[in-house]
Amino acid sequence: MPDAIEDYKPLFLEWLKDLEAEAEKKGKRIALGYRRALMQMKRYEGRLSSRTALRQVQFIGKKTADILIEKLKHHCEEKSLEFPSSFADTCSLKGEDDTEGIATEPKSISDSSGNKRKSTALELEVPTTRKRRTTKRAYIPKHRSGGYAILIVMVIARADIRGMVRTEICEQASEYCDNAFSSNPASGVFYSAWQSINTLLNNDLVYKHGRSPARYYLTEEGKDLGLKLAKSSNIIVEVQNEDPDISFDNNIRLSSECQLSNDPPVYTLPFNRVQPQVERPLISRYDVNSNEANHDRNNCTLNGVRYEVWEANEYEIFLVVDNREVRSQLDRNFFPTRLKELGVPVLVETLSIGDALWIAQHKETKKKVVLDCIAERKRIDDLVSSIKDGRFIEQKTRLKRTALENIYYIVEEAPVDVQEMTDSIQTAMSGTITDSKFHLARTKSADETVQFFVSMTEVIKKKYNGNGIRIVAIKPINCDIQDDFASLKILFKHEFSNRRHQYECCHLFYNFQATLGKSDFLTVKDMFIQMLMTIRGLSLDKAIAIQKHFHTPKGLIEFFKFEHAVTRDSEKKDLIYQAFKNQVNTKKIGRPLLERIFQVWGK
Repeated sequence: MPDAIEDYKPLFLEWLKDLEAEAEKKGKRIALGYRRALMQMKRYEGRLSSRTALRQVQFIGKKTADILIEKLKHHCEEKSLEFPSSFADTCSLKGEDDTEGIATEPKSISDSSGNKRKSTALELEVPTTRKRRTTKRAYIPKHRSGGYAILIVMVIARADIRGMVRTEICEQASEYCDNAFSSNPASGVFYSAWQSINTLLNNDLVYKHGRSPARYYLTEEGKDLGLKLAKSSNIIVEVQNEDPDISFDNNIRLSSECQLSNDPPVYTLPFNRVQPQVERPLISRYDVNSNEANHDRNNCTLNGVRYEVWEANEYEIFLVVDNREVRSQLDRNFFPTRLKELGVPVLVETLSIGDALWIAQHKETKKKVVLDCIAERKRIDDLVSSIKDGRFIEQKTRLKRTALENIYYIVEEAPVDVQEMTDSIQTAMSGTITDSKFHLARTKSADETVQFFVSMTEVIKKKYNGNGIRIVAIKPINCDIQDDFASLKILFKHEFSNRRHQYECCHLFYNFQATLGKSDFLTVKDMFIQMLMTIRGLSLDKAIAIQKHFHTPKGLIEFFKFEHAVTRDSEKKDLIYQAFKNQVNTKKIGRPLLERIFQVWGK
């Protein structure tokens, strides 16, 4: 078997497939790593004839390479073939010169008279510069650096399984790092400890999946390094069984019964190696009327979902204001500045929904949970614009999905002429109260809106701290679907209601932010409506009417392409008109709009 020309890619591809299948069968997260390595190896154009070439394939780390090379050794032994020296571990080789042990001819040198003669061994003993064999040093982050803190937090949170979003990492990593995880360009500080995540990604210690928000997972190398760093710093990390069983009847992964730990079993759905981005959440449906909830009070788990209980003296109330909430273009910091002057504890964040909400923050761990109160502020001119372009209904729908009990819709007066829209404004505000069940508050100016926030903060503080309300912080491993986000909260409220002490069940702030983002986890219905509204002149009411009739984009395409495939184009344009000719005025579709719909969906 020639070493230099043989390509071992077919063998490595076969072994990677076996490794992936075995890891997926055991429910190991490393199956994703093997899958990615397999895809990259298929795309690799060069020959895999050495250890160096093998390591050049993306997602092939040292451990994976060692496993594949070990399989190559067994393969050579079974086939009675010579193991290729190019796959030997370079770290175990000695630093001798490559020419050692090879006989060489005596070289000819010239003497002082110019005559050539054979050189002696003594004359050839001249100092020569020997090229040092260098190996790349393994990356080890400095103590209390950004990379160190990120690895510590991720290994504690078992991010090799569930992953973590950026806000979650930054909140928990601050106590392990000497630098801040947020930059401040206004003061000339452009570096933040979060930038160390790029170094971890480049060294295959962490990998990123998805976007808006991206989730970060530990690789096996990252997990090993994180455990070593935690051990060297005397940080206790809870180690759980990594080889869970698969329950064949309901396809839910359960922790092994042989585990000797007192920890409760962790329930997750099986890993989908084809489309990991659609991985279902921890519990896909919750029966809120069931009296058989599996509640382990000793280990603080309800149906496998962990939670924490905070006493009334262990947390403090904050008002969180969206950083895009401004009084005017020239006065962008009015709300946080004015609220601080009035003694309101305020935080400024980029909120995924709403303009202000109230949170409880644990005094020691600094974890944040969202209380049952959120506010959406609208200037009267902005309200008019949102009614015209359909944002008004969309925003109210998203506010309902928060599952918060107290939703305040603040309408702020402004010196603008809205006489022609008076009826629409009155209808919108009435519907906000009667249909949406929101609390409507009308203010005359931004200063009066600030006074509303001050009063609400005082009322909330009095309610929670004055009545000794305990907070139940819900900590799901994964809650990526908005309907399940709400159902999970309902399940906890059902379990903790009617008790001697008063409890408030709340989601963690970073889960709230990640799950309720505008562009995340849209249903087919939402996506279809948004696609339709990209057509000029097609309002939200018309888009909803079309969606209710055809249900999905496929239904509309098949209506033109299959159901009326033999119909002439001139007649196809009239098909939508006939389907919606009996709709009310706001949902009727005119001839010019029919033409545009046909150009997009019918041709």
